[in-house]
Amino acid sequence: MKQRTIEELKGKPLFTLSVDEFISLQETIRNESLSSTIQFPEIMSIDMAAQFTGYKKSTLYRKTSDHTIPFFRQGARGGRVLFRKSELEEWLLSNKQETVKEHIERLEAELKNKGRRKIS
Repeated sequence: MKQRTIEELKGKPLFTLSVDEFISLQETIRNESLSSTIQFPEIMSIDMAAQFTGYKKSTLYRKTSDHTIPFFRQGARGGRVLFRKSELEEWLLSNKQETVKEHIERLEAELKNKGRRKIS
Protein backbone atom coordinates (compact mmCIF):
# COMPACT_ATOMS: atom_id res chain seq x y z
CA MET A 1 0.00 0.00 0.00
CA LYS A 2 1.39 3.43 -1.02
CA GLN A 3 2.07 5.81 1.88
CA ARG A 4 -0.03 8.97 1.51
CA THR A 5 1.59 12.36 2.08
CA ILE A 6 0.73 14.52 5.08
CA GLU A 7 -1.01 17.04 2.81
CA GLU A 8 -3.24 14.26 1.48
CA LEU A 9 -4.05 13.20 5.05
CA LYS A 10 -4.93 16.63 6.39
CA GLY A 11 -8.66 17.21 6.55
CA LYS A 12 -9.51 13.51 6.22
CA PRO A 13 -11.72 11.85 8.85
CA LEU A 14 -9.62 9.96 11.40
CA PHE A 15 -11.40 6.66 10.73
CA THR A 16 -10.04 6.64 7.15
CA LEU A 17 -6.41 6.70 8.32
CA SER A 18 -4.28 3.69 9.07
CA VAL A 19 -2.51 3.64 12.43
CA ASP A 20 0.81 4.41 10.72
CA GLU A 21 -0.70 7.37 8.86
CA PHE A 22 -2.23 8.70 12.08
CA ILE A 23 1.10 8.44 13.94
CA SER A 24 2.92 10.08 11.04
CA LEU A 25 0.42 12.94 10.99
CA GLN A 26 0.80 13.43 14.76
CA GLU A 27 4.61 13.50 14.52
CA THR A 28 4.53 16.00 11.69
CA ILE A 29 2.21 18.32 13.59
CA ARG A 30 4.37 18.05 16.74
CA ASN A 31 7.56 18.78 14.77
CA GLU A 32 5.98 21.77 13.01
CA SER A 33 4.86 23.29 16.32
CA LEU A 34 8.29 22.72 17.91
CA SER A 35 10.15 24.28 14.99
CA SER A 36 7.92 27.38 15.04
CA THR A 37 8.69 28.00 18.72
CA ILE A 38 12.04 29.77 18.87
CA GLN A 39 13.90 29.65 22.15
CA PHE A 40 15.65 32.96 22.69
CA PRO A 41 18.68 33.06 25.01
CA GLU A 42 18.79 35.44 28.00
CA ILE A 43 21.61 37.45 26.37
CA MET A 44 20.94 38.35 22.73
CA SER A 45 22.89 39.87 19.87
CA ILE A 46 21.36 42.63 17.76
CA ASP A 47 20.21 40.01 15.22
CA MET A 48 18.41 37.92 17.83
CA ALA A 49 16.94 41.05 19.46
CA ALA A 50 15.58 42.15 16.08
CA GLN A 51 13.94 38.77 15.60
CA PHE A 52 12.62 38.79 19.19
CA THR A 53 11.16 42.31 19.09
CA GLY A 54 10.15 42.47 15.44
CA TYR A 55 12.09 45.70 14.98
CA LYS A 56 14.65 46.19 12.22
CA LYS A 57 18.31 46.22 13.26
CA SER A 58 18.62 49.85 12.18
CA THR A 59 15.71 50.77 14.48
CA LEU A 60 17.34 48.95 17.40
CA TYR A 61 20.67 50.69 16.75
CA ARG A 62 18.88 54.06 16.71
CA LYS A 63 17.10 53.23 19.97
CA THR A 64 20.41 52.28 21.59
CA SER A 65 22.02 55.55 20.49
CA ASP A 66 18.98 57.43 21.85
CA HIS A 67 19.13 55.31 25.04
CA THR A 68 15.42 54.50 24.69
CA ILE A 69 15.92 50.73 24.89
CA PRO A 70 17.79 48.75 27.55
CA PHE A 71 21.11 47.38 26.28
CA PHE A 72 24.73 46.94 27.24
CA ARG A 73 28.02 46.67 25.42
CA GLN A 74 30.36 43.72 25.52
CA GLY A 75 33.83 44.80 26.54
CA ALA A 76 35.19 48.29 26.15
CA ARG A 77 33.44 51.29 24.64
CA GLY A 78 32.33 50.52 21.12
CA GLY A 79 31.97 46.79 21.82
CA ARG A 80 29.13 44.61 20.58
CA VAL A 81 25.62 45.71 21.51
CA LEU A 82 23.83 43.07 23.57
CA PHE A 83 20.37 42.82 25.10
CA ARG A 84 18.87 40.93 28.04
CA LYS A 85 15.71 39.07 27.08
CA SER A 86 14.01 39.92 30.39
CA GLU A 87 14.75 43.64 29.95
CA LEU A 88 13.47 43.61 26.36
CA GLU A 89 10.26 41.89 27.46
CA GLU A 90 9.76 44.49 30.19
CA TRP A 91 10.52 47.30 27.74
CA LEU A 92 8.11 45.92 25.13
CA LEU A 93 5.32 45.70 27.71
CA SER A 94 6.05 49.06 29.36
CA ASN A 95 4.04 51.08 26.86
CA LYS A 96 0.84 49.11 27.22
CA GLN A 97 -2.16 51.15 26.15
CA GLU A 98 -5.20 51.23 28.42
CA THR A 99 -8.39 49.76 27.10
CA VAL A 100 -11.45 52.00 27.22
CA LYS A 101 -12.71 49.99 30.20
CA GLU A 102 -9.39 50.38 32.07
CA HIS A 103 -9.36 54.11 31.31
CA ILE A 104 -12.90 54.60 32.65
CA GLU A 105 -12.13 52.54 35.77
CA ARG A 106 -8.98 54.60 36.44
CA LEU A 107 -10.85 57.89 36.00
CA GLU A 108 -13.69 56.71 38.27
CA ALA A 109 -11.16 55.71 40.94
CA GLU A 110 -9.45 59.11 40.69
CA LEU A 111 -12.78 60.95 41.00
CA LYS A 112 -13.77 58.78 43.95
CA ASN A 113 -10.45 59.54 45.69
CA LYS A 114 -10.80 63.30 45.02
CA GLY A 115 -14.27 63.28 46.56
CA ARG A 116 -12.99 61.54 49.70
CA ARG A 117 -10.19 64.06 50.21
CA LYS A 118 -12.56 67.07 50.06
CA ILE A 119 -14.96 65.60 52.63
CA SER A 120 -12.26 64.78 55.18
